[in-house]
Amino acid sequence: MRKRFTPMDHLAMLRLSCRQYYWNISYAGKGSVTIKRLLNMFKAMADFDIINTLIYFVTYGVVVETIYGLIFIFKGIKAILGITPLSEAYAAVRPFNMILIGLLVSFVGCLIIFNPKRLKRSFNYKKSVFYRNTGITPKEVVKDKGLYGEYIATCAEEEVFKKYNLKGRIYNNVFIPHHGGNFSEADIVSVSNAGINVIEAKALGGEIEGFALANNWEQTMGKEVYEFTNPIFQNLNHMNYLSEYLAETVKNDDEIGDVDLNYLLYMRNTILFLDKNATIDIKAQAAPNLFYVCSGTDFYIKSYKDYPKALYNLLPREIVDYICEAIRDISFYTREEIEDMMADRQIAIDRGEYRYKPAYHIAYCEFVIDEDNVEGGICLIQEQNGYKFYFDPKDNWFKSMTDMRIKTIYQTYYSYQEAMNAYNSDSVKDKRYIIDIV
Repeated sequence: MRKRFTPMDHLAMLRLSCRQYYWNISYAGKGSVTIKRLLNMFKAMADFDIINTLIYFVTYGVVVETIYGLIFIFKGIKAILGITPLSEAYAAVRPFNMILIGLLVSFVGCLIIFNPKRLKRSFNYKKSVFYRNTGITPKEVVKDKGLYGEYIATCAEEEVFKKYNLKGRIYNNVFIPHHGGNFSEADIVSVSNAGINVIEAKALGGEIEGFALANNWEQTMGKEVYEFTNPIFQNLNHMNYLSEYLAETVKNDDEIGDVDLNYLLYMRNTILFLDKNATIDIKAQAAPNLFYVCSGTDFYIKSYKDYPKALYNLLPREIVDYICEAIRDISFYTREEIEDMMADRQIAIDRGEYRYKPAYHIAYCEFVIDEDNVEGGICLIQEQNGYKFYFDPKDNWFKSMTDMRIKTIYQTYYSYQEAMNAYNSDSVKDKRYIIDIV
């Protein structure tokens, strides 16, 4: 999986080391950023946009001065070595002056251009979790906006692990198998003593708007408006299928013994918007286990400070190790393997496979609370792809409940609205069961 880095990879690492303004996620996968910025400067001048004109001008000034400083150093070294002839008057002094001035200019320029944290991250790229998991080189990262987003999000999660001393593993491109051959792909899954964190990395900028429970959200870029799938629901599906996969893995493993499947409830649905200039406007109260992150990853990393200490010890070490081993079996794919899997799935979809019409059941269900306690009541259950998910009326999400047992199905509907009407009817309302999920 490891590859030898080329000069283009080292150039890409320099880009990844720049401050947000000089290189950010919006530049990934585009052509010459330098030419683009130059055109932007002339456009700002034409529009009499003094502030942006000044910003672009300073940017170019710093870059040019840094290059000039490097040239100064080079000339000074040549003078000391006697390659470049100097007049007798300045022969003893001028080379050292050149080097000192060059070093000073280059040092100041580098401080302005490069972000120390990003620079350190680039120097350690080969040791990063992202590279060890994927084998993707810096050159590939800067050419693909999605890969760049996953790289930044993985680095943020890696920083969380180090900063808050979490014990566990971080995985990229986790392909969660479904019944019937289909699969879900989770961008990042981390498993630690603080629980299971399923992360959806969104390399989107502009203005992001939507309702927390809507099927689609909107992205506004200038005068253009684009729709995209609600990432909360998108990632919730990943969480549900991952929970079901892990539960089945536990049940089929004779050596693991009795594992409390309620540990699988300790999952966080994390949506990371990675463009620094993105603004997020979600028109509903978010669930307490969901992060909305805007303007990079700083807020996400700092948010762990507000966690109660008890949340850092949700999962025992043996459970963390077992879940990590199970997830390891469905990750660590090469780019070629991923492309083949995606192509095969598309062929199956074109043939009409993987089209499962959901059914909704009004049913009496039982839930295992602990070894000596089983509770039950009437629930709304969604059945899809051979899986059954519990409707949580506290946030209107369908969730995987691995210890749920359907005892009696009273009525089945194939329309979500009809099922909700029956679930909210007077004959059911007083008998509904609402489980407390951490």
